[in-house]
Amino acid sequence: MPILPADRDPALITVRLGGTLTDDDQRMLATWAVACAEHVLPRFEGEVPMKEAHRQAFRANAAGRGPADRARIAVLVAGQAVAVPHVAAPAPAA
Repeated sequence: MPILPADRDPALITVRLGGTLTDDDQRMLATWAVACAEHVLPRFEGEVPMKEAHRQAFRANAAGRGPADRARIAVLVAGQAVAVPHVAAPAPAA
């Protein structure tokens, strides 16, 4: 199951990948994402074994099954980010 829907809003795709999201807009979104993460980070800080992180990622992916909507996509992206923190590619989506 793909994480993102096939038809994506060009405003959320960088100009380098054929969308309309400028570098400045991407920086602004990244800054906003950091602010959101900092807001909830105290609830999640701590050492988590990779096996547990993968288990939770599978739970998030299971919760994200069904018709694509913003909440499900957010859950899938979070699950992907947890599952592969060692891979750079999911970072922009997370």
